[in-house]
Amino acid sequence: MNGRVALVTGGGRGIGREAALLLSAAGARVMVVSRSVAELAAVGLDYVAADLGTAEGCALAVAETERRLGSIDVLVVNHGIGSAHERLVCRIPRSGARRCASTSTLRSSSRG
Repeated sequence: MNGRVALVTGGGRGIGREAALLLSAAGARVMVVSRSVAELAAVGLDYVAADLGTAEGCALAVAETERRLGSIDVLVVNHGIGSAHERLVCRIPRSGARRCASTSTLRSSSRG
């Protein structure tokens, strides 16, 4: 991984945070992204705060990574909206479930 650029979504906590730290320990240059600046700052790696539930947020994450670290070699897609709203999946209304499903993939429009 030495010198490769990794973008880790949902990197402020949990699995995303640990994946980002492991990649960094292996020599990758890592950008973590989530909505929470406080969580991102605590990780100790390069970060950008963005809402990946929007095309604009996806474009921002990719553009900032490429501007600051270079072309992306590794993408860890770990973001979602369920935990941020702290609701059980069975209690999310249908409209929220649709948003959750669409947020769980980086939108292709983020690459222009």
